[in-house]
Amino acid sequence: ANTIPFSSNNLSKILTHFQVKPRSVTAGAMKKTLASSITVNKQNGDDKMKLSYSKLVACHSWPYPYVVFYYYATGKSKAYTVALEENDETKVEAIALCHLDTSKSNLKHLSFQVLKVKPTGVPICHFMLEDHVLWTVRK
Repeated sequence: ANTIPFSSNNLSKILTHFQVKPRSVTAGAMKKTLASSITVNKQNGDDKMKLSYSKLVACHSWPYPYVVFYYYATGKSKAYTVALEENDETKVEAIALCHLDTSKSNLKHLSFQVLKVKPTGVPICHFMLEDHVLWTVRK
């Protein structure tokens, strides 16, 4: 991974390296991932990850040919383990993350569009997908 550039400025080189067609859906997803990777700060030529500490830190995987995570301190939130059972009695335990204060969230975020609410402090809950990670600090 150290020899493969990770920058929007090198998108065409990256697409060529991974043999991805420039106008494909995959290329579009990779471009969005690169454009959204604002948690990477270049200092003295090294990649430094900067993270604000909080009681909960969520990590979501983003589309890319190798594993790329977007992580963030969740702010005012709560996490729950939820037992789910399918009709065939298959049982799984999932993690639900509830963002309790959405007042400073991006109005264009998909969750507000789907739920048809505005970021006015209304809690928004979602399940963590199987390839996502949630770190917690116990009291």
